Amino acid sequence: MCISLHVSSQEVKSVRLEIPADADADSYHLEPIGQHGALIFYASGEVSKEGERNWYFGLFDDLLNQQWLKFVAINDHVEFVHSRVNGKRIHLLFRNTGKSKKDFDFYEIVTYDSKTQAFTLISGTIPEKAKIAGFDVIDNTACIALNLHKNASDLVMVSLIDGEVVPVHLFEDAPSSIIQLAIDKEEDQFIVSTKVVSNGRYLNDVLRFYTPKGILLKELTVENPESMKMLRDFIFFPKKGGELVVLGTYDLITGRMASLKDLEATEEAKSAGYFFLKFKDDKQASLHFYDFMTFTNIQGTMQAREIVNARVVNDSTGEKEKLKVLTAYFHLTQPVAMMSGGEYILSTEVYKPQYQIETRMEYDYYGRPYPRTYSVFTGYQYYDVLVASFSEEGKLIWDNEFVINNVLTYKLRRHSILVPDGP
Repeated sequence: MCISLHVSSQEVKSVRLEIPADADADSYHLEPIGQHGALIFYASGEVSKEGERNWYFGLFDDLLNQQWLKFVAINDHVEFVHSRVNGKRIHLLFRNTGKSKKDFDFYEIVTYDSKTQAFTLISGTIPEKAKIAGFDVIDNTACIALNLHKNASDLVMVSLIDGEVVPVHLFEDAPSSIIQLAIDKEEDQFIVSTKVVSNGRYLNDVLRFYTPKGILLKELTVENPESMKMLRDFIFFPKKGGELVVLGTYDLITGRMASLKDLEATEEAKSAGYFFLKFKDDKQASLHFYDFMTFTNIQGTMQAREIVNARVVNDSTGEKEKLKVLTAYFHLTQPVAMMSGGEYILSTEVYKPQYQIETRMEYDYYGRPYPRTYSVFTGYQYYDVLVASFSEEGKLIWDNEFVINNVLTYKLRRHSILVPDGP
């Protein structure tokens, strides 16, 4: 039996477009809107007496020919956070930057309707210092996922018609942190994955399903027999009949039990592989882990591998056991997944924080010079894209990698796209 697989990366000719913007901010944002082209928008230097800044939005076709340019006045000191395409509309979420003068922060949802070519604006408030963990839209209801102070988490259902808000408090009696927010388009429900601390020490993965009105429909708890592997970056593939497939990455936590602190960004690379999770009839059917060390076609990425002498916690006894683990840790960002030809395709980008050693002369009390050496952060160096294919039952079919050249940025963002090959 001969199986032929075709995987390729492509470079295309670029189209140059110059956009005026402040030098100390992202120069522009680009959001594709299907056959209607793309919206390119940026903050201008025009601020009114009422404290509103003009954001310019331009509609461009697929050759970057500008169709029109309009502006929307938005409260000053905001930043773009998320976007969601909902039929012929695209919804853009902004939030305030810096410290608010009041005891709360605020958000702005800008909606563009490609049918009427009109913009609408909905504003609202959120708790101070709340971190936005997700944003999605079903019909005329937007859902904002928030991680709050002291390990609490909320969902905020916002009407895109009149701005009415329905708050939903998650796990009021237990510390929690939202990992991912998504939607089930067939069932018109929001899916939220959350890390929840039970019995004061155990970290569980809980999936909840809500209606646009904030009504809880059901709850699924992931049964993870390998406590040292912490699931991250959930990507959902809901199907009819109660079947749900979840893809993502996992971190390897050694020497102790995982906690909510492990969700915080650190300089230490912790990602070690992909996971495949499946539910049938609202019951867990399988959970598979695939360590990057088992991949056969990512030799270029394996430069970062290391042998870890881990002290693993035995779940049954609670005691630590010595175990030699050969693994590879990576910095991964923004996984993307899709279905193609009956297979699940998952990709992530790999990067390394880069530092430069610098030395300067300083002088002591008596004026004698001495050198002072220090490291300076120079950006995130992206160097590879990892791609893997899984069967509908979670079996690893193939893996591959594509080199990223000369990409050094100060912000973590996706630099490649994943699309099916063919018509």
